[in-house]
Amino acid sequence: AEAANALGQAVQGPGAHDLNAVVRPLRERLRVETDPTVRGVIYEALGRLPYGTSPEVRDAETVLLGGTNEGSTDRAMETLLGTLRGFEALFRSQAKKGPAGTAAIQRLRELVRSAQIEGVGKAHENATRVRRLAVAALQSANAVDLETLRVALKDPDTLVRREAASFVDSRGRPFYADTVVKDLMPIISEAIRLQDKSPLVRYEAVAAYGTHLREQSCAPLIDATDDASVIVAQTAIDALGRGCPAAGDQDKAVAALRRLAATLPAADAKPSATTHRAEWHRAAHALVSLASTAPDQAKAVLPTFLAHPVWQVRMYAARAAASLQDAAMLRTLAEDTADNVRSAAITGLSRVTTHADDAVFIAALGRSDHQVIQVAARALQGTSNKSAALPALLAALGRFTAEKTDNTRDARVAILQRLRELGSSEQAADLTRYLKDFDPRIATLAAEALTAWGTPSTASPVRPKTVAPNFAEVMRLQSARVRIAMKTGGSFELRLFPAEAPATVDRFVRLARAGYYNGLTFHRVAPNWVIQGGSPGANEVTGDSPFMVDEVGLRSHTRGAFGISTRGHDTGDAQFFVDLCDNVSLDHGFGVWGEVTKGMDVVDGVIEGDAIDRIEITVSPSKGRTR
Repeated sequence: AEAANALGQAVQGPGAHDLNAVVRPLRERLRVETDPTVRGVIYEALGRLPYGTSPEVRDAETVLLGGTNEGSTDRAMETLLGTLRGFEALFRSQAKKGPAGTAAIQRLRELVRSAQIEGVGKAHENATRVRRLAVAALQSANAVDLETLRVALKDPDTLVRREAASFVDSRGRPFYADTVVKDLMPIISEAIRLQDKSPLVRYEAVAAYGTHLREQSCAPLIDATDDASVIVAQTAIDALGRGCPAAGDQDKAVAALRRLAATLPAADAKPSATTHRAEWHRAAHALVSLASTAPDQAKAVLPTFLAHPVWQVRMYAARAAASLQDAAMLRTLAEDTADNVRSAAITGLSRVTTHADDAVFIAALGRSDHQVIQVAARALQGTSNKSAALPALLAALGRFTAEKTDNTRDARVAILQRLRELGSSEQAADLTRYLKDFDPRIATLAAEALTAWGTPSTASPVRPKTVAPNFAEVMRLQSARVRIAMKTGGSFELRLFPAEAPATVDRFVRLARAGYYNGLTFHRVAPNWVIQGGSPGANEVTGDSPFMVDEVGLRSHTRGAFGISTRGHDTGDAQFFVDLCDNVSLDHGFGVWGEVTKGMDVVDGVIEGDAIDRIEITVSPSKGRTR
């Protein structure tokens, strides 16, 4: 199985690949392999290869079709699950090479409608996953027909219904005709009006309604702003910010948004006894939607948000100020004590006043936060004030380089991109030393800039050696019990996979034991996708150093799986994410190094800004001493 997976992985990424050198051994092995699990991995590998022509894709499709008819025993289901992951990858990556074949589509539709097995246990679990993957594959092929959607939207499994509802909220798919949307919307409306018990489904239903039926009536969206789930409510609030054309709806929507904006908790508000947080999220989203639909009303309440002690509230105020084109407010927020607020304000200010505020952007280059530097460097694109910008950019580059940490890459990349644009041979001497930088990406950009300035140069990075973890010591964590306790109350537990991701597990455990994650937030909450946390800067670009090697294996990103956030190959910085749904599109790009075993309801309840209190790691005495 690992060999088949490795063959599939070997031809991914840029560059020329001899695809036949992979296809041939995989197909040859398929003819003699008897283990159903291995057969599933082979089918999946064949589905995710980077085929170059439409005939190659259709040929692979025919092979995969055979994998859907190898029996229905528990063991044979492993083959089917791998085959369906292969279909999803094939249709997702090869959509431009023509529509999927009729036979494959028909088979997938049959699986959605016929794989419902009652009861419990492995057979029930596998049948449920078959339906999820079949709907996902049909989505990738843009081939979910009306009858299949009707069946899937009534499926007993939450994630099947969610998958189907997400297709209704098409992201520009050509599937939709007005009649189809109208036929589906009664079901969607039922889900919005709390008929579906799962917020995962209600979220997709609200998103779909906001996309397709908002012009008919905003009443269901207004009702959904009071949904018990903050995520569902936020989605409805955001949809109202796009306007309500139906007669009388706009006034009702604005009134609802104004009411919600007024729910912003006071500076001294005590946390709720049930949620252990003073929830600001609906009010903040309402402010941003008001800024789009009722600017005067947004301006009237904006000062309350600007003075709020929660920095995330002020960050949303910056977004609203950008929508209102309030340069004065943005300049104030660009001096905020929280760097994430500064970043949002600088981003908005660069759009509102462009280079009239270059002095603000240049001053921001003196900050220590990676994201602030990144957005400030971008804001200076096209500036004519080179005499002030160039010294500030060079100074920031030197300061961040002196840290000698991989995690400065994003900031330094942004600086070098701006230096190349604004600089000239006069700055060549300042840039030459970066040809031997410890980061190959930085060395390459420096060489490209020097060459563009008339000094042909070659990067020769000097990468420091990294120390591999002690594998025997890491394997003691095979039985570890990990408990992540939240400041909002509640906790969730996970088990680790040290044999499959030893470097990742070693890094996480070492940092957790040192208290690194204590107090850090989940800064990214992507509904029905992932929650992400573990950044000291509460943003995407600040983490631990050095970068982590990718450990991509056979495990799929099913609901509850843990992965490491990256911004390219081998760029993990110890920020982690938890899958809220089955995210098969993340397979083979992001490794799975753990999974939730208890408390998934707590994970589902995490909203933006919720913080980790502590992480406890206990090793079974029979496997290793308790620590």
